[in-house]
Amino acid sequence: MQQRLISLAFRNVRVNWRHSLSALLSVVAAFYSIVFFEGYIRDVGDLYYDGYHSRNMFGDFVVENAKAQTPEGRAEPFQFAVTAPEQKALKEFKQKHSDIVEESARFLNLQGMVTNGKTSVIFFGKALDVEEGRRIREPDWGWNALYGKPLHLVSNPNSVLVGQILGRSLSCHPVKVVQVMSPDKGYIAEERPFECDSPQVQLSVTTESGQLNAMDFDIAGFIDGGYQEIDNRYMAIPLPAAQQLMNTDKVSYVTFLLKDQKYRDQFEKSFAEEIEKSFPDLRLTRWQDHPVGELYRKSIDLLSVFRNFVVIVIISITTLSVANTKIKSIKERTKEIGTLRSIGFMPASIRSIFMWESFFLSAFGVIIGAVAAIVTTFLVNHAGIYYKAGLLSMPVPFHIKAELWVYALAAVVLVVIGLIVTAIVCRGTLKKKIVENLGHV
Repeated sequence: MQQRLISLAFRNVRVNWRHSLSALLSVVAAFYSIVFFEGYIRDVGDLYYDGYHSRNMFGDFVVENAKAQTPEGRAEPFQFAVTAPEQKALKEFKQKHSDIVEESARFLNLQGMVTNGKTSVIFFGKALDVEEGRRIREPDWGWNALYGKPLHLVSNPNSVLVGQILGRSLSCHPVKVVQVMSPDKGYIAEERPFECDSPQVQLSVTTESGQLNAMDFDIAGFIDGGYQEIDNRYMAIPLPAAQQLMNTDKVSYVTFLLKDQKYRDQFEKSFAEEIEKSFPDLRLTRWQDHPVGELYRKSIDLLSVFRNFVVIVIISITTLSVANTKIKSIKERTKEIGTLRSIGFMPASIRSIFMWESFFLSAFGVIIGAVAAIVTTFLVNHAGIYYKAGLLSMPVPFHIKAELWVYALAAVVLVVIGLIVTAIVCRGTLKKKIVENLGHV
């Protein structure tokens, strides 16, 4: 019996497709809009995540002095830095757990004055273990120079990469402005020439002991500071040169990149047992929970609110459209319902027919919407479109992320909405007497 009802419902969909065209198009538009918009939002979220995880080399965990982010620690950064013995212990810890740790790198924050002899600008820099940092950035961001060369390809150990805006302040500019972003992710790995009135600059800083120290550095290229406010002061420096400049063997923090996310709990447990017991001043933090990840968290929260709002609007409009179409369709087919009831069909069977019709319509709409979304996603992802994403200083590729579970969830939601709306609309008509159904005008 149920098979006959399904066959009848499928036949009705084919015969009465014009009556349900509006509902079908609503489902197509809703599915397409949801998966396309969700794909864009998820790609932007991945872009921000990748910016912290790989480009800025935070990996999975940040290790620093427990008081480094307190007002006291910010006022006296060297007093609450990671000392040489602590660095040695962290290095040994990394080697011991090489089965789960992919890489680790040290970083030293510094700030001071940079001058090319004509212009002086305040800078803040990030000094890093060059090779270790490169391995954390790979595979997408191993080459991190917009123009010039990355630090790992420069022969002079006293070389720096400067932010684009800072570079312009120091009278440096590209020989030719070109597209540096690859269509997928990362920069095109090739040297792009630039010119400076004076390729050598002098960095002046206040050392740990309060003395003023200065060293000469060569500008190896431009680097993207990530955000415009950072880019106009940002500078990347090899760690040994920065420590010599600062006259210190300390670092600000150490990052760890794991081989797989499934090892995170194991890594935290091992760190607590082996490092924190011997060095209680050290603190292990996932960068998402660290103050440096605050902007990331706010950006993702904002994207989530925006995404939820748009999806709710799309679903609301779709529900109203489907309901309106179903009400009109069922009213036009009231005599048909009366005829079916007069020849022995029970209200539950008739309701089942309309429910299956709704299922088939929603399924057809989902299939058409999925095909349209997949084709559009492919075309957009290969079109080489670039745009400014939020506060980022560089244009990034416009991509849509296609994920099977998003397609499946959108399909289930739209099918369920169609079934619920159909059940509600059928209820009033099926409560009427057969005579009222047959006599409906």
